[in-house]
Amino acid sequence: MLFDEYRQCQDVLSSLKLKVQEYPKGKLGIRKRVNKKTLKVYEYPCLKYSNMGKIVNQHISWTEFPEMQKRLESRDKIILEIKSYQDRIRYIDKILGISRSKKIHT
Repeated sequence: MLFDEYRQCQDVLSSLKLKVQEYPKGKLGIRKRVNKKTLKVYEYPCLKYSNMGKIVNQHISWTEFPEMQKRLESRDKIILEIKSYQDRIRYIDKILGISRSKKIHT
């Protein structure tokens, strides 16, 4: 019974990892820029993420901002699910006495 639970958790974990790749990486933020001539402060939303070791600030329009916010919130929920399944798999590993080098592959 525990082996079935273990395999099911692994299947769900792999499907969640595939699903999270559909969502954008990074965090949303509001950047502020000062116009040097007029000294006006401009604010705009951006998506901040790391790409090949460099930090990228991708400009996002204000119309895309609410949708992007919802997508990132749902991505964060999926990441929390992934962590809970990883913890559950580790717990079952301890119960079954499975070492990391002898994982059960489905």
